[in-house]
Amino acid sequence: MPRSPEAPEDDFRPRDHPVEDDIAFQRKAWKVERVGWACLLVLVVLALLGLFSNGPLSDRRLTTPDGTLQVDDQRFLRQGGRSPLRLALQGEPGATLQVVLEAPFLDTHRIEALEPHPLESGSAQGGLRLAVRADRDGRATLHFSLRPDRTGATHLTIRFGEHRLRLWQFIYP
Repeated sequence: MPRSPEAPEDDFRPRDHPVEDDIAFQRKAWKVERVGWACLLVLVVLALLGLFSNGPLSDRRLTTPDGTLQVDDQRFLRQGGRSPLRLALQGEPGATLQVVLEAPFLDTHRIEALEPHPLESGSAQGGLRLAVRADRDGRATLHFSLRPDRTGATHLTIRFGEHRLRLWQFIYP
Protein backbone atom coordinates (compact mmCIF):
# COMPACT_ATOMS: atom_id res chain seq x y z
CA MET A 1 0.00 0.00 0.00
CA PRO A 2 1.69 3.22 -1.12
CA ARG A 3 2.04 6.08 1.35
CA SER A 4 0.69 9.49 0.75
CA PRO A 5 3.35 12.18 0.38
CA GLU A 6 2.03 13.96 3.51
CA ALA A 7 2.30 10.92 5.84
CA PRO A 8 5.38 10.98 8.09
CA GLU A 9 7.79 8.11 7.70
CA ASP A 10 7.97 6.41 11.11
CA ASP A 11 9.37 2.90 11.12
CA PHE A 12 8.99 2.68 14.89
CA ARG A 13 5.23 3.18 15.13
CA PRO A 14 3.04 0.16 15.87
CA ARG A 15 1.37 -1.26 12.80
CA ASP A 16 -0.92 -4.12 11.99
CA HIS A 17 -0.43 -4.49 8.26
CA PRO A 18 1.00 -6.69 6.78
CA VAL A 19 1.97 -8.18 10.19
CA GLU A 20 0.87 -6.95 13.60
CA ASP A 21 3.79 -5.74 15.69
CA ASP A 22 4.46 -3.87 18.92
CA ILE A 23 7.53 -1.66 18.54
CA ALA A 24 7.63 -0.66 22.24
CA PHE A 25 7.86 -4.32 23.22
CA GLN A 26 10.44 -4.93 20.49
CA ARG A 27 12.62 -2.10 21.81
CA LYS A 28 12.49 -3.61 25.32
CA ALA A 29 13.44 -6.99 23.88
CA TRP A 30 16.39 -5.42 22.06
CA LYS A 31 17.62 -3.85 25.34
CA VAL A 32 17.33 -7.19 27.15
CA GLU A 33 19.23 -8.84 24.31
CA ARG A 34 22.04 -6.26 24.55
CA VAL A 35 22.28 -6.80 28.33
CA GLY A 36 22.43 -10.55 27.71
CA TRP A 37 25.26 -10.14 25.20
CA ALA A 38 27.15 -7.90 27.64
CA CYS A 39 26.74 -10.46 30.46
CA LEU A 40 27.93 -13.22 28.16
CA LEU A 41 30.98 -11.17 27.17
CA VAL A 42 31.83 -10.46 30.84
CA LEU A 43 31.48 -14.17 31.64
CA VAL A 44 33.82 -15.15 28.79
CA VAL A 45 36.42 -12.57 29.88
CA LEU A 46 36.23 -13.77 33.50
CA ALA A 47 36.62 -17.37 32.33
CA LEU A 48 39.70 -16.43 30.30
CA LEU A 49 41.12 -14.65 33.36
CA GLY A 50 40.74 -17.79 35.47
CA LEU A 51 37.40 -17.62 37.27
CA PHE A 52 36.76 -21.29 36.52
CA SER A 53 40.31 -22.67 36.54
CA ASN A 54 43.83 -21.55 35.55
CA GLY A 55 44.55 -17.85 35.20
CA PRO A 56 45.36 -14.67 37.08
CA LEU A 57 42.09 -14.69 39.04
CA SER A 58 42.75 -18.24 40.23
CA ASP A 59 46.52 -18.39 40.71
CA ARG A 60 47.89 -16.99 43.94
CA ARG A 61 50.97 -16.88 46.12
CA LEU A 62 50.77 -16.55 49.91
CA THR A 63 53.78 -15.96 52.13
CA THR A 64 54.22 -15.78 55.90
CA PRO A 65 55.41 -12.40 57.23
CA ASP A 66 58.96 -13.67 57.77
CA GLY A 67 59.07 -15.47 54.40
CA THR A 68 59.75 -18.94 55.85
CA LEU A 69 56.68 -20.45 54.13
CA GLN A 70 55.47 -19.63 50.64
CA VAL A 71 52.48 -21.35 49.03
CA ASP A 72 51.51 -21.28 45.33
CA ASP A 73 48.06 -22.67 44.59
CA GLN A 74 44.77 -21.98 42.81
CA ARG A 75 41.59 -20.49 44.27
CA PHE A 76 39.25 -22.16 41.77
CA LEU A 77 39.46 -25.88 41.02
CA ARG A 78 37.44 -28.52 39.21
CA GLN A 79 36.30 -31.70 40.88
CA GLY A 80 38.36 -34.53 39.45
CA GLY A 81 40.79 -32.13 37.73
CA ARG A 82 44.48 -31.91 38.57
CA SER A 83 45.66 -29.00 40.65
CA PRO A 84 49.23 -28.06 41.57
CA LEU A 85 50.26 -26.99 45.06
CA ARG A 86 53.78 -25.77 45.78
CA LEU A 87 55.23 -25.24 49.26
CA ALA A 88 58.55 -23.40 49.58
CA LEU A 89 60.10 -23.69 53.05
CA GLN A 90 63.01 -21.72 54.48
CA GLY A 91 64.96 -22.87 57.53
CA GLU A 92 68.48 -23.64 58.69
CA PRO A 93 70.87 -25.19 56.13
CA GLY A 94 70.74 -29.00 56.27
CA ALA A 95 67.99 -29.01 58.93
CA THR A 96 64.93 -31.24 58.87
CA LEU A 97 61.89 -29.05 58.19
CA GLN A 98 58.40 -30.19 59.18
CA VAL A 99 55.23 -28.90 57.59
CA VAL A 100 51.67 -29.94 58.48
CA LEU A 101 48.67 -29.91 56.15
CA GLU A 102 45.78 -29.70 58.62
CA ALA A 103 42.37 -31.36 58.30
CA PRO A 104 39.92 -31.19 56.45
CA PHE A 105 42.36 -31.05 53.53
CA LEU A 106 42.67 -34.82 53.22
CA ASP A 107 38.87 -35.16 53.23
CA THR A 108 38.49 -32.97 50.14
CA HIS A 109 41.68 -33.62 48.13
CA ARG A 110 43.58 -36.67 46.96
CA ILE A 111 47.36 -36.40 46.74
CA GLU A 112 48.35 -38.04 43.46
CA ALA A 113 52.01 -37.07 43.44
CA LEU A 114 54.48 -35.48 45.82
CA GLU A 115 57.99 -34.49 44.79
CA PRO A 116 60.48 -34.86 46.32
CA HIS A 117 59.49 -37.69 48.60
CA PRO A 118 59.59 -36.59 52.24
CA LEU A 119 62.06 -38.08 54.72
CA GLU A 120 59.13 -38.85 57.00
CA SER A 121 55.38 -38.57 56.83
CA GLY A 122 52.66 -39.24 59.35
CA SER A 123 49.38 -38.07 60.75
CA ALA A 124 49.13 -34.98 62.89
CA GLN A 125 45.76 -34.21 64.52
CA GLY A 126 43.81 -35.50 61.53
CA GLY A 127 46.14 -33.86 59.03
CA LEU A 128 49.36 -34.82 57.29
CA ARG A 129 52.84 -34.11 58.67
CA LEU A 130 55.77 -34.10 56.24
CA ALA A 131 59.48 -33.81 57.03
CA VAL A 132 62.01 -32.75 54.40
CA ARG A 133 65.70 -31.88 54.48
CA ALA A 134 66.70 -28.29 53.70
CA ASP A 135 69.47 -27.71 51.16
CA ARG A 136 72.69 -25.83 51.92
CA ASP A 137 70.81 -22.53 51.55
CA GLY A 138 68.15 -23.68 54.03
CA ARG A 139 65.45 -24.09 51.37
CA ALA A 140 63.16 -26.99 50.60
CA THR A 141 60.33 -27.13 48.08
CA LEU A 142 57.46 -29.61 47.92
CA HIS A 143 55.43 -30.02 44.73
CA PHE A 144 52.00 -31.66 45.06
CA SER A 145 49.67 -32.86 42.35
CA LEU A 146 46.19 -32.82 43.87
CA ARG A 147 42.80 -34.01 42.68
CA PRO A 148 39.77 -32.50 44.47
CA ASP A 149 37.14 -35.10 45.40
CA ARG A 150 34.29 -32.83 46.48
CA THR A 151 32.58 -29.69 45.25
CA GLY A 152 31.98 -26.41 47.04
CA ALA A 153 34.04 -24.13 49.24
CA THR A 154 36.86 -25.68 51.24
CA HIS A 155 39.90 -24.51 53.11
CA LEU A 156 43.40 -25.74 53.80
CA THR A 157 45.57 -24.68 56.70
CA ILE A 158 49.31 -25.17 56.34
CA ARG A 159 51.45 -25.01 59.47
CA PHE A 160 55.20 -24.53 59.41
CA GLY A 161 56.87 -23.85 62.74
CA GLU A 162 54.83 -21.22 64.50
CA HIS A 163 53.27 -19.88 61.30
CA ARG A 164 49.96 -20.86 59.71
CA LEU A 165 48.61 -20.01 56.29
CA ARG A 166 44.92 -20.56 55.63
CA LEU A 167 43.91 -21.07 52.00
CA TRP A 168 40.36 -20.81 50.70
CA GLN A 169 39.39 -22.74 47.56
CA PHE A 170 36.22 -23.23 45.58
CA ILE A 171 35.79 -26.53 43.74
CA TYR A 172 33.46 -26.55 40.74
CA PRO A 173 31.65 -29.75 39.70
